[in-house]
Amino acid sequence: MLERTLSSDFVPGSNLRGDVSGANWLFALPNLRPGTVLCLGMPSPAAIQALVRRTGRLLICPPAGAMPGPCPPQAHLLICRADEALPLADGCADLIVITGRSMARRVARKATLQAEVRRVLAPGGLVYVEGWGAPPALTGLRTVGRLWLTPLLGEVHTAVPADDRLTRRFFVQRRLFTPTFSLRALKRIGRHAQQRHLSRAVESEGHDSASVRRGLKRRLRRPFGWIEQLPGNLERVWYQRANGRRAVLFSADARVDLANPPAYLRALATEAGLPLDGYRWGLWAGGQYSSRKVLFYLFEGVQATPRYLVKLVRDVAFNPRLENEARALCQLHALGFGKQHLLPQVAFSGCAGDLSVVGETLVEGAPFLSRTALSPTCPLAQAAVAWLTDLGTETVTWQPAQAVASALEQLFERFQALYHLPDAERDFLAGQIARLGETEQPFPLVFQHGDPGPWNMLVAPDGRIALLDWESAETQGMPLWDLFYFLRSYALNVSRTQGISNRLAGVTRHFLAESPLSAWIVETVHHYCAQVGVGSQYVEPLYYACWMHRALKQATLLSPQRLAQGAYLQLLRRSIAEPDAPTLRRLFTGARNLCAQ
Repeated sequence: MLERTLSSDFVPGSNLRGDVSGANWLFALPNLRPGTVLCLGMPSPAAIQALVRRTGRLLICPPAGAMPGPCPPQAHLLICRADEALPLADGCADLIVITGRSMARRVARKATLQAEVRRVLAPGGLVYVEGWGAPPALTGLRTVGRLWLTPLLGEVHTAVPADDRLTRRFFVQRRLFTPTFSLRALKRIGRHAQQRHLSRAVESEGHDSASVRRGLKRRLRRPFGWIEQLPGNLERVWYQRANGRRAVLFSADARVDLANPPAYLRALATEAGLPLDGYRWGLWAGGQYSSRKVLFYLFEGVQATPRYLVKLVRDVAFNPRLENEARALCQLHALGFGKQHLLPQVAFSGCAGDLSVVGETLVEGAPFLSRTALSPTCPLAQAAVAWLTDLGTETVTWQPAQAVASALEQLFERFQALYHLPDAERDFLAGQIARLGETEQPFPLVFQHGDPGPWNMLVAPDGRIALLDWESAETQGMPLWDLFYFLRSYALNVSRTQGISNRLAGVTRHFLAESPLSAWIVETVHHYCAQVGVGSQYVEPLYYACWMHRALKQATLLSPQRLAQGAYLQLLRRSIAEPDAPTLRRLFTGARNLCAQ
């Protein structure tokens, strides 16, 4: 039981926000493991780290006069003037990356530098260069593909073949691009500047009458009013109409073609009996965490919506998570669960080099939070709860309660080693876990999704709920944990609509205090217990153990200095401090009363 959880390492700070690899364009190339890579120009530190991991040898030739920052020992700096010969053997570079606009212009203008590029490029090697507008031409090499990229600056998050207008339109419409600037922030700055100038103008006039303000606003409308008139879809329109940022791939090898999905993906799919030749593709590598997957959307023929979604990890450390998702989906479909409920289906899987890859059928639908009414009576919220209840009901197995308590005691020891709860809180939590083993009755284990937040849910056109991202799944997991987690996330979004921005206040408003939503939470938990067969004595220990488990997982997203600020730790400690809070009392005593009936 809890096989995935107990085998995981919860290292604080191992998945921090912003600590994400660069050079995402590498995933669009035919081979994820180029041998020797030569960078003309200085890549970003994130790109250097990614290239060091993915290449056999990384050579960097910084611009003349530039002061390169610290490089990892695996990267070798070549110090030479731009008009000098590169100190490299003929045909040694499998991939040449021209970094930065100034370096791209220099290569385009200097025939001697182009000759050096051709000399050191290996037979069948590639040259990757980014730019704006018309791409540079490299004499003696053929253009094998052009990519449309976003954002306009910085690391690449989106890459689509530039000539594929259908795929590009899909990416823009689904907001699978990274905005270069925040239009909302720009309008806020404009309003602040207008108000500031208005206040100064009123002071200079010496009085503050309505007529004076109207006149001053008319005068300020010209320099600042245009900002307010900017349409909300400005950047979407820009990406649809403007050329913007481009990447060009050059090679002397006529077999390279960016119109098809990358060769390493086609090879994996072909092994599974799924030829991808002729499929259109687009890459999305957004997100601020290294655990976020690189996604390929694959379109068959001229279809406007993709047929397959391919996931790749960015780092081998996350291979087990994606492999776990493939196993979980295959097991659910083998159990017949996918026949009644919307689930992605694994089309192919394997490894590209040392990175895990899973290709899944794409489930079409709208994000759950864009459709829900955020109320207890919302039919979509009730459908999501029914989905999780059915998952527990149809996959339940039974184990001795003592074995369950033993597994959770292992989690508790790891939790206490990280968070060091005060003695009273530690003893309370240890006592709750011990209660699970005090009965001779069998304990129900269920197939657990592990991360059923609203962001992982889609609403299909027929109104059904689809649950995505099964990388945290447990084939023998804890009952109620998925439900508690979804209800907590739902309650948090409800609180935000009510003007409560503090997370702890927003959750405790509905989980500890009383509200219309808290009554629905209690009713939902009791119904789940009755359907799955969760005994009344298990509800309270599972509640506290759920937030202990979530706090352990959240530790990877927090630096050691910020562990005490974790949202789940705060909720756990607040619940321990107020065990007789109205909603908790109804949740725990109500379950006992329901079972007694």
